Amino acid sequence: MFLMTNSITIGGFKPFKCTSATWSRSMDNYADSAKIKLPALCRLVKTGDQYEIPEMSTNQVLKSGMPVTISCGYNGLDKVRFKGFIKQINFSVPLEIECEGYSFLLQMDKKIMKHNYVKTTVKKILQDLVADTSIKLSPLVPDIPVSKAELANKSGVQVLEWLKTNMLLTVYFNFDELYVGLRYVDMKRSTTVKHKLGWNVIKDNQLTFNSDKTDTQVNISLKARQPDGVKKEWTDTGTGNKKVLTIQGIDLDSSFLQKLRDDRQLQENQKGYGGKITGFLEPACDLNTVSAISDPRYIERAGNYVIESIEGSFDASGGRQHIGIGIKI
Repeated sequence: MFLMTNSITIGGFKPFKCTSATWSRSMDNYADSAKIKLPALCRLVKTGDQYEIPEMSTNQVLKSGMPVTISCGYNGLDKVRFKGFIKQINFSVPLEIECEGYSFLLQMDKKIMKHNYVKTTVKKILQDLVADTSIKLSPLVPDIPVSKAELANKSGVQVLEWLKTNMLLTVYFNFDELYVGLRYVDMKRSTTVKHKLGWNVIKDNQLTFNSDKTDTQVNISLKARQPDGVKKEWTDTGTGNKKVLTIQGIDLDSSFLQKLRDDRQLQENQKGYGGKITGFLEPACDLNTVSAISDPRYIERAGNYVIESIEGSFDASGGRQHIGIGIKI
């Protein structure tokens, strides 16, 4: 028998139970999110006795900015599903708490960059970005050269958006750890979970299988202004269908351009499964790890796929993980 259990930690309070919780994490969105529903009334207790006000509204106790951890699972073996901070409290019954991941610490009112950058690296920019915060940098962040980045007076979130939009990098949080870099190339994934359709996969109707995806040749077009004011353009030439991507902040002679092209090529030409599967709370999944999918009906569809998004829920009807599947590796 499996007993569903959960543990919510907010601020310095002892762990307690929630009415329900949902969470969402994605390699395409650096702002993790969650919602927690709690009883509208609470009782504050300290060792030996009670406070003068034994019962009060929960919204009087919880405040925006408090750290939050959501853990849930079966038979008390709860796994961490979300880490972040209270973003907003909705006055409803039961009380609803909206939470944001560690991007919360990089909002305009909390983190402003002080200067622009010339001839630096993405890692150096990120080190300045997370300074004086509880955010950790992923050890997998690659050495990516940056020729010029005008980031003065931008918020931390705007910096992440600049790296994602202008340098075409993948930006996401793994709880309190920030990753910025290539999506697939040079990634080492040590964790694999097993998903068997019809067994520990409850629904697979959002999962599609494509074995004949048309190849698309990815060409990267780089436009940069040189010190003399002249604009230059570098284009990776190729044959077949073409997709032109424009990036900024990288020198024309950087070897990183080829790695970026290879990374984008993997995204365009991925074959096999795509979409989402719905499973139980176990096995617990993390971003950019591997799902080993097997299908007893069609053995040829078996393969290892990158986990790119996780949407989870915990309530009286059960616990679920909606897992977004990426490329086959």
